[in-house]
Amino acid sequence: MRNYGKLKRNNDFTRLYRSGKSVKSRSAVILVKHNRLGTTRIGFSVSKKIGNAVTRNRCRRRLKEAVFTYNNRIINGFDIVFVARHTDNELPFEELCKDIGYLLNKSEVLSK
Repeated sequence: MRNYGKLKRNNDFTRLYRSGKSVKSRSAVILVKHNRLGTTRIGFSVSKKIGNAVTRNRCRRRLKEAVFTYNNRIINGFDIVFVARHTDNELPFEELCKDIGYLLNKSEVLSK
């Protein structure tokens, strides 16, 4: 079971793009900003540069599953957006999970 909500509204994504703290890795970029809701909300963004709809949806599903592996360690009270990069589809899933863990740890949203 997932311990976080979903970011859906365009202005939430825009707010994070403008003023969120970003960390980059080879597979994704993470944008993080503290919210006042007390719950963590996560959104996923995959550009049309990645490929057609099938490729983008596969990329999004892989990102979601990689984030789910860190589900119990994500601290409440943040808005997080993951932006996929071109290399996401080329990486094995284990390396994608390591990259996501690095991003979450570097942005200080993982509990110890």
